[in-house]
Amino acid sequence: MVGEVLGHYHIIAKVAEGKFAVVYKGRDIRLNRTVAVKVLREDCLQADTAWPRLLREAQIASALNHPNVCTLYDIGEEQGTNYIVLEFVEGKTLRAILDFGPLPIQHAFNFGMQIAEAMTYTHGAGILHRDFSSSNIVVTPTGRVKVVDFGLARLIEEERTKPDERSDSSAQEIGWLVGTLPYMAPELLHGEPATTQSGVWSLGAILFEMLTGRLPFSGRSPFELGMDIMTGSVKQLPMEIPAGLRAIVQRCLVRDKDDRYYSALEVLNHLQSEFVTFQIKAVLANRPASNPSYRAGRWRTILGWIGLAFLGH
Repeated sequence: MVGEVLGHYHIIAKVAEGKFAVVYKGRDIRLNRTVAVKVLREDCLQADTAWPRLLREAQIASALNHPNVCTLYDIGEEQGTNYIVLEFVEGKTLRAILDFGPLPIQHAFNFGMQIAEAMTYTHGAGILHRDFSSSNIVVTPTGRVKVVDFGLARLIEEERTKPDERSDSSAQEIGWLVGTLPYMAPELLHGEPATTQSGVWSLGAILFEMLTGRLPFSGRSPFELGMDIMTGSVKQLPMEIPAGLRAIVQRCLVRDKDDRYYSALEVLNHLQSEFVTFQIKAVLANRPASNPSYRAGRWRTILGWIGLAFLGH
């Protein structure tokens, strides 16, 4: 595939491969821009559901236009090869960044608010990603968060009225699950349909992961991991993390969804408020207050952050 031309897209290099598709870096010959070209894997070409699945991803992604969500550009077919063309997001996945350890709290706030914004937007557009994980979040060199891979996405109304067929058997038989297990809400493991609140759980797991470098639940096997999610206790966050931020993460990961945040917008609002508090405390703790000129500048800075809390960050 590398070196070939699909439509008016020159394939430059392979960048990623999943269960159903391969993603290549390409060049749009007409518009002279770098793109991502997603094609079905050769061993999936004969599957009846393979192309409808990729087409479905394109249809859902085409409804989205947000700075924290990967943009769909095009869809096409060339000599029997079906493909979709997406924004090429330069950067590293959040998962790859976290391989080096937890993020500084300032960065965790920054990325967390952007991720919550993306989830708020997609839910507001009536779409559930259903695979929110640190592997599906790319951070650009400028610090912009981009949510990618809507291959498992579904309309909220469709999920509510026509849920996927699910097994009624025990969690040991997990082949029917949709998503990435460590980020899945407990109700999904019980066979319930995905909701905005199951998305909030995934957001909480990502926040926990950014702050600690590890996931809130664990197990030596998928079965053990699933049981820990359904019945275990959330690992404790370090005490050096601000109490307000710890409380946000803990509420995202409440097992009973009725006691969880109802929406990603609620999480975003609380993150923004706590971020302002965090910044104010940092200013007050790190500078002497006796200098009058410093006091004036300090409060101008604080008032500016408070303004950001109302206007967005």
